[in-house]
Amino acid sequence: MAPAIIAAMPDPTFDPKTANRHFAIALNQRAFELIGKEVRSAADDDELLYAAYGSAWHWGKVGGEVEHARAEWLISRAHCVAGDPMGGLRHANRYMGLLEKHLEGEQFKAGSGFKDFDLAYGAEALARAYALLDKREESAQFQKLAKALGDAIADPEDKKIFSADFEHGPWNPTGERF
Repeated sequence: MAPAIIAAMPDPTFDPKTANRHFAIALNQRAFELIGKEVRSAADDDELLYAAYGSAWHWGKVGGEVEHARAEWLISRAHCVAGDPMGGLRHANRYMGLLEKHLEGEQFKAGSGFKDFDLAYGAEALARAYALLDKREESAQFQKLAKALGDAIADPEDKKIFSADFEHGPWNPTGERF
């Protein structure tokens, strides 16, 4: 039997929407800090996963489908960085599923809020998870697609950010990129 729950919480003295947005952004930023570390401990990997899931939870309270989808990408990347390619693949597929709902042909529907870089990141997430699973053909296929989609990103700053993310590891357990 679960322990008794404490009496109802009093109404907050802060705006919950503002707080959720704050924590969604702060946890997203923390996840990226941890992704960028060259050397991570097991505790860092745990914190990375907590931050990615926490950011997604908070975006679920105040964001829309764009934030939800991008949170799925972040969770995928966090799982890959933490050495869990199956978690990475599961969330990469969830990300792609959310993107596909907003496509008309090869472009996003007008007003969807998605950008050209979202498809590049989707292919990158799948490529990375497949690489970590040592599924070379699948990884190579999605790496090629991610590269082509990345090269087609219209905004130079978005293209630069994607390229840096795409080049940053891990790609497979030995560090090799195939």
